[in-house]
Amino acid sequence: MKKLSNYSKKIHVVAICCFLLPFFYVGCDDDKKKVIETADTVSATVLADSIAEKQEDSSVVIQDTIIEQTVIIDTVTTQENDEEKSDLISIQISKKYTFLQPILVSNNNNTFSGIATVIDGLYRTPFFATFLSFLFLLLGLLLKFIEPQATKAISLMNIIAFAALTISVPMALYSERLWGYYVALIVVGILMILDLYILRKIRKDCLMIK
Repeated sequence: MKKLSNYSKKIHVVAICCFLLPFFYVGCDDDKKKVIETADTVSATVLADSIAEKQEDSSVVIQDTIIEQTVIIDTVTTQENDEEKSDLISIQISKKYTFLQPILVSNNNNTFSGIATVIDGLYRTPFFATFLSFLFLLLGLLLKFIEPQATKAISLMNIIAFAALTISVPMALYSERLWGYYVALIVVGILMILDLYILRKIRKDCLMIK
């Protein structure tokens, strides 16, 4: 049993070290980057030519442009905030089931209850699931050194870490899982199975002693 426990600790350390590997490729394709860069260059050139042509009353034009851009930015920001709010799952539930509004979101969307915040947080769990996986692995490893007999708690933490890792995604528009992610998933899976086997063996030994 001691030999298995030592193996478990070593694999646990390896599992945590796997988080140093590349998990996700975040960004857009080269073609998309070229299109964006070209569009930015063209926009900058057109803007420079426009300002140069109206050099006589440039101060007035620039001031008007700044005011217009400020109004546009404020309008877009307000619209984005409204869209972000409407995307919240708690708001959608409140609109569909109006009798839940008193305990979720008010009619004017200005107040959110605690349970509404919890629901929205659960809906976004995949975005911070990698952090949760790492956190539970770290706590499980510390528990193995502080309280080695807490095999149930350690096994539960491993299960949560594995489950969180399977649903984790990066906070980006474009994403692709890389080899490091799958290596970590395999190692954490092996750790979970080994600790569950140790837990089962301990229970079996206890029953034999009784």
